[in-house]
Amino acid sequence: MSPLYEILLFTAFVLGIYLGCALLIINRYNRLLNRLLGIVTLSISIIFLVFYLINKKWIVDVPFFARSFTPLSYLIPSCSYLYIKCFIKDEYRLQKKDIIHFLPFTFNVILLLPYLFSSTETKRAYAKALVANLDYFQYYNTGFIPERYHVIARSLLLMVYLFLMWRLMLSNAYRSFVSKNKTLYPHSIYWIRFFAIFITMLGILAVLMRWQIILYGSTFFLLHGSPLSIALAVFFIILLAYGTSNPVILYGLPHFVKTAPEPATAIVTNITPEPETPIADAVLPRAPFEKARMEAFEQVIKQYMEEQAPYCDPEFNLDSMSKALNIPRHHLSWIFRYQIRQSFVDYRTHFRVEHVKRCMQEGLGKELTLEAIGEQAGFSSRSTFFVAFKKLTGQTPSAYLDSIAVHQKAG
Repeated sequence: MSPLYEILLFTAFVLGIYLGCALLIINRYNRLLNRLLGIVTLSISIIFLVFYLINKKWIVDVPFFARSFTPLSYLIPSCSYLYIKCFIKDEYRLQKKDIIHFLPFTFNVILLLPYLFSSTETKRAYAKALVANLDYFQYYNTGFIPERYHVIARSLLLMVYLFLMWRLMLSNAYRSFVSKNKTLYPHSIYWIRFFAIFITMLGILAVLMRWQIILYGSTFFLLHGSPLSIALAVFFIILLAYGTSNPVILYGLPHFVKTAPEPATAIVTNITPEPETPIADAVLPRAPFEKARMEAFEQVIKQYMEEQAPYCDPEFNLDSMSKALNIPRHHLSWIFRYQIRQSFVDYRTHFRVEHVKRCMQEGLGKELTLEAIGEQAGFSSRSTFFVAFKKLTGQTPSAYLDSIAVHQKAG
């Protein structure tokens, strides 16, 4: 094995272990994406370590590594697919049906139990045989099922997941993801493409290696510092470096629990803020965007509210704003809570009350009832309108209207 290949394998392992552990430990933003990417990164890093130990012949000193981590080859494709799916579709928890993706890994662990519980001498004998003749490792039976059958099973599983992954990358969901993020967060598009290409390269190398074993009984060209294996190690290091330089990509953007839209006809007797209430600077978490971008988003929201007056629709809510501005809902939640420092409900109510005040100042109170003016501003009921107006102005709508009349007469 060339010194360059040794350095690349060791570097990929160290960076991958560091980043993978960080993703599993940090509970920030989208935890599901953290966990899935952490599992993939750690698994690939451990496989690089095993190759490094085999090529250095140190695997004999740590025989546990010789076979114990082979189930990870079943976990990498499934978790990679789930990561891409959840990243593109903005999902923050797995569905019940997603458990099927972990069955091959679980089944393989069960099949490997005889080896896992075997003695250290048995593991060391296998490691010595592996170092002496790597090309024929598939003939050593260390579990319930001979390794050569796992070679076929892993190849088929990889091809299935590569198909599912690229079908998703060519789907309408991906096009929608690109449309939403190409202006606001273009790095997320580059990242997911980069990640998909790397997993494809890794899958192709694994499939070629396994079928070369079956057809030609050799893996030398693919494993022992070949251009393809070197390129894969370099690509993995670049992937880790790119992700580390863009931590928001790795950790996922802040995600809040989705709530059902408020009923348009509900009668509310007081104003109850949404969960995203402002908090003090002392406990302000790390922002998902730089300060300038957060301020730009705030201006976009304000301009949208002033120019289009969407709050006049009684059913206008955070989801409506998300669709209109093409900004993900959880991004808006973060901006309202930590940048604007006001809940969406209070922000919307402010614009509705200001709208009512302008209507009164323009003399609309002489033509319409107060209830009608409130309804035009988007209030769904008389009680909601009156309570909100008095809370923000200190006066009832009728008292405010009378004060305008008095002021006009005095003027």
